[in-house]
Amino acid sequence: MSVSIQSSPHPTRDQYDVVVVGGGMAGLTTGALLACNGMQVLVIDANDAPGGVCRTLEASGYAIDLGVHLVSGCNRDGPFGPGTVFSILERLGVSDQCELIPVDPFYTARLPGQSLVVPAGREAYVDAYSKAFPAEREGFKSLVDLQADILREWLTFPITPSLTDWLSMPFTYPKLFRHRRTTMAETISRYIRDPKARALFTAIWPYPGLPPAQASFVVWAIGMSSYVEEGAFYCRGGFQRLADAVAMGLVKNGGEILLERRVERILVRNKAVEGVILDGGEQVRADTVVAAGDARETFGKLIPSGDLPRRWNQRIRGGKASLSILSLYLGTDRDIGSLAVSKENIVQHSWDLDANWDDSLSRGVTGMSVWVPTVGDPSIAPTDRHQVAILIAVPPEFPDVDHSRITEQMVSGAEQVIPNLGRHITFAYGANKSSLNPSELPLHRIDAAYGWAASPQQSGPLRLPATTPIRGLCLAGHWTQPGHGIRGVMVSGLRAARLILSRDTNLGIQPLGL
Repeated sequence: MSVSIQSSPHPTRDQYDVVVVGGGMAGLTTGALLACNGMQVLVIDANDAPGGVCRTLEASGYAIDLGVHLVSGCNRDGPFGPGTVFSILERLGVSDQCELIPVDPFYTARLPGQSLVVPAGREAYVDAYSKAFPAEREGFKSLVDLQADILREWLTFPITPSLTDWLSMPFTYPKLFRHRRTTMAETISRYIRDPKARALFTAIWPYPGLPPAQASFVVWAIGMSSYVEEGAFYCRGGFQRLADAVAMGLVKNGGEILLERRVERILVRNKAVEGVILDGGEQVRADTVVAAGDARETFGKLIPSGDLPRRWNQRIRGGKASLSILSLYLGTDRDIGSLAVSKENIVQHSWDLDANWDDSLSRGVTGMSVWVPTVGDPSIAPTDRHQVAILIAVPPEFPDVDHSRITEQMVSGAEQVIPNLGRHITFAYGANKSSLNPSELPLHRIDAAYGWAASPQQSGPLRLPATTPIRGLCLAGHWTQPGHGIRGVMVSGLRAARLILSRDTNLGIQPLGL
């Protein structure tokens, strides 16, 4: 760790202006920005390092990112102004603490009989798809324009919309309003007629988190437009360095972070927060608490249901969680440099992406991401070795499975990208060197990886807001607006900080609408 973390197992005081529950990127961003504006802040996290899913574990010379591949919003300038992640790091004075490097190509999509290397940048992006399907050029261009317009509107949408904001939405945010209830499939099919062109264009659907027939088009538009317009970036050395940089911004501005401690309860009295109780019974007072973790735990465990309105409880109980991710983290002596492999490789076993998703409950592996972070960053693996992560997205109800069958399918599918990978595995995170057969590899699982599922009913303004029915309790993280992804949760932290300080301040961060 490059940041000086509070070494005491206890807070240094018994009262703070703000206590943040959860030291992932949302909680760190909220706490650091508040500390930067003079507030006494304590961030509490149960893990031994900050970052949440934005963590890097080290084993046998490998630096392994557990949950993050790419991030957007790292550009110094662009069509929407400076990128949000770049601006936050600059505001905290820690932009020199991590190196965020552009990734080009963005990804490679592989479907049966056809593959496409997708470059970074709007013109190159549109041109690549148009060369694959020349008759759809105008549709691709119009669709990318629409996605950018939706992102622009979303960037200026109020944190706490008033009745006037809602009533004027059809006129002030017309494209966001029109598409707020549509799925990817519904909107994209209006612009692209060829079903194979649509499938290739949306092969990267695990990024929004649901297949085209179910995923919110607004979520797709905001996420993909950010990558296409602003670029995709990787954190050299692993994404822990990004988390450490924001944690340093917290500490250098007078905030504190307490690791390996759990919050057992958020104290509420007369519909207002009073602080938190830590494991072991310690009480920390605060008039403001930011819950930046799992919303189901916040409102199912940390806050008794009796402290909340019935409608709010129903909203939490009725929400549908997002997909789960099953992963293998491998090392290989395969000469990947000779294969012209992209960092991100999306493999789909069928052109029917929605059927792939439905069939995964019975067939197992129907598509995957093959992530090779050592392409462009050899520092995260031993000399003459590469690191490969194989990830599959599955429905939340996907059962505990026959691991040997699933891992064999994952390695076999990844061999479309890296031939003979199964015979060249030299390391597997969580495994002994003596058991590196594909059928014996340890499978890692992250449930509710994106918070709520990104359906039209749980996206955009319909996702949980930063405000709650309890005075002094704010929310941040991927269960809240605007949604998942590192940029998304850092935006949620920025919004929570603005709400606490005053929504009239921009905290020195552009664009002003954030």
